[in-house]
Amino acid sequence: MTTHRGEGVDSGAGSSSAGAGAEASGGEVFRPGPRNMDEEERARRRIVFDGVADIYERARPAYPDALITDLIETCAIGRSSRVLEIGCGPGLLTLPLARTGAHIVAVELGANLAARAERLLAEFPAVHVCVADFDRWEPPPEPFDVVVAATAFHWLDPAHRVVRCGRALHPGGTLAVVDTYWGVGATPGGFETDVQECYARWHPRRDPNFTLRTLRDLPSARSDLEAGDLGGAPELRRYSVTRQYSSEQYRGLVQTFSDILRLDPDHRAGFVECVGRLIEERFGGSIDRTDTYDLWTVRKAVGGSDD
Repeated sequence: MTTHRGEGVDSGAGSSSAGAGAEASGGEVFRPGPRNMDEEERARRRIVFDGVADIYERARPAYPDALITDLIETCAIGRSSRVLEIGCGPGLLTLPLARTGAHIVAVELGANLAARAERLLAEFPAVHVCVADFDRWEPPPEPFDVVVAATAFHWLDPAHRVVRCGRALHPGGTLAVVDTYWGVGATPGGFETDVQECYARWHPRRDPNFTLRTLRDLPSARSDLEAGDLGGAPELRRYSVTRQYSSEQYRGLVQTFSDILRLDPDHRAGFVECVGRLIEERFGGSIDRTDTYDLWTVRKAVGGSDD
């Protein structure tokens, strides 16, 4: 099943109340997203967020309310649920899940991000934040009703992530994966086009053949989830949200993208300054930007194998 949501408007997107757990897939505007990285680059980039935990907590925008509602309803998350969240970051998605009363284990690779999650979720005794690498983490013996990875699944070992998630679920449980596509809407915006000048000047690995993506270019199937042994058919729900960013807010956001964090200090500072100046001089100090989120869910078959 594929459900497409219409565009919403979220002003003030620079301050988050619920947000991404890690780098957003497709976060780099100028070239294919992190899911196309080799293993060495993936290993380098998945650890960079912890060094900017304070900026990450401030700058990452909220997930769409409709996505959170659908996630909770589709996965039947409530007081009796056991939920495993992979890559919880500073806990911004964990918070609306915690408000359901669910018992949550939130696994986060970065100690600084995990500390912020613990602080944010201190009033929820049913939430436990664990500092660990999910690729090597040993889950508790009692299986979960839901495993969710929000803008974090692409940082896991692609050879084993579906199998490991499936083993953590009880039969009939649900794996939920959120992919985020920054700046992708029905048509490319003027800012997305103009900001390529900053990438061309300051990003040494810019792909000169890159073309801007639209909704038509996003995937309508997930072969990795279909190839897993969960047994169910993946379902897709898609949400596009238009937000307004001030120059300062957007400068903060780009400093949470892994490709920018991997630049040397001079190139990173030059890029951030270029983006801020572009917004001030060509767009009157703020931009309207559409981001798109895919929510994939797949149920583990009853009677499926845990091996």
